[in-house]
Amino acid sequence: MVKSGERVVMEVEATGTPDPTVSWYKDDIKILGAVPGGKFRTKIQGNCYTLIIEKATPEYSGKYMVKAVNSAGEAQSIADFLVLEPQVDQTVVTHMIVQNVVHSSTQ
Repeated sequence: MVKSGERVVMEVEATGTPDPTVSWYKDDIKILGAVPGGKFRTKIQGNCYTLIIEKATPEYSGKYMVKAVNSAGEAQSIADFLVLEPQVDQTVVTHMIVQNVVHSSTQ
């Protein structure tokens, strides 16, 4: 769970022989990582596979899955992910009007 506007990094390490093909999914739809102007960015560094969301918004909430597949089989990891809008601090302000009333009596 993260607040809207935060950067999110999901990371997994996958090894195998032959090297696995690693894919990311959101709500069972494959994520295309390096699409210009796309919502997601992916990075591969050695056996480490990363999914990056630069500025999360509630539309990014959902079920995320990463799947590693090679000729020997497959492995997957699933996470439910929630993006919350920040709560606005609400303060009740009460205005009071104080009047000084001066009574003068004339005798």
